[in-house]
Amino acid sequence: MTVFRIALVGQLLLLAPGAIAAQNYRGRVQGSVLDSTQGALPGTTVTMVNDATGVAVTFVAGSDGHYIFDFVEPGLYTITGELQGFKKAQQRNVRVAQRGSVTADLTLEIGGLEERVVVEAPPVTVQFKSSSSDLTLERQLVDQVPINGRNPFGLASLDPTINVAPNSENRPYHQAYANDYDAGGGTRRGNDVLLDGVALGASYKTAYTPAVDAVDEITVSKNSVDAENGHSLGGVISLNMKAGTNARHGSGYLYSRDPGLNAIGDPTIRVAPGQDTNALRGSELKVYGATFGGPIRRNKIFTFTSFERWNDKRPLSIVRTVPLPRGWTHTCPMNTLQPSTSVASVTTAARTTERRSLTWEV
Repeated sequence: MTVFRIALVGQLLLLAPGAIAAQNYRGRVQGSVLDSTQGALPGTTVTMVNDATGVAVTFVAGSDGHYIFDFVEPGLYTITGELQGFKKAQQRNVRVAQRGSVTADLTLEIGGLEERVVVEAPPVTVQFKSSSSDLTLERQLVDQVPINGRNPFGLASLDPTINVAPNSENRPYHQAYANDYDAGGGTRRGNDVLLDGVALGASYKTAYTPAVDAVDEITVSKNSVDAENGHSLGGVISLNMKAGTNARHGSGYLYSRDPGLNAIGDPTIRVAPGQDTNALRGSELKVYGATFGGPIRRNKIFTFTSFERWNDKRPLSIVRTVPLPRGWTHTCPMNTLQPSTSVASVTTAARTTERRSLTWEV
């Protein structure tokens, strides 16, 4: 059996006016600009810079000294406030998660613009934008945690209140696995699965499972989600893909499983002399892939691509009971049938799967 799958995920924001609507995965950054006496400083120019891409946006604080940035891509940012007659204030390590809301207040002291006050400690994250209960898994965790089946949707089970269906097939080509969990109140196969804000649901299955090495962040929401996620009856699991940055980066990997190193798990199966027993010893699996990201034009256009291929040979046990006349012996490639006996015939199903993703950001 051969399954070939190619998925192309493109984000061309220059063509965004014709894009279809989706649940928004981006976040919000807001705060107030104050002086040392906690008075508002209207007219302050606030600049927010993405540390990875160098993309900058600006906002002029209003009459109450408040500033806000909406539709912020998940990532790490530096926020700077400038006003004539005051020292420049800079807040670093502002982490914006999927659908997160971050408040970062800036305090400007009297002085010249050539002077600067830098705050390295990240601001305390307070969620003002949503009332739902979310679990967010960032890139460092996604990259390092071992995952059975290398299926990123399996990380939902890190939430102790999420119940994943037992004995679920979790290979990336098992499209029902992503929705096969209970987020509270019998929501199994009634949840919503999003990739960069786009719904992947097709009935209770998903249309695409990205490679783990291509995933930047995962957010799992319980069944008390916001109204914008009204597409499902249960919880929401949202994946955010990695993107290119000003620095070139990538990875390569190879995983292999050889059944010749395993013992035969069923001691009741008789083995004929010289018989090939690999099919009785488990799966033969090879997984290899690579990722690469970098700039097309620094601070402007970026690309990220990933490729993963599975060569999966898994044994399938089929039991057939056949009555035989006394004294009659039949020989088959796998086992020898003796009079009045039945055996388990084991065959091997081979499956080849490819996962590809290509992302552009402008």
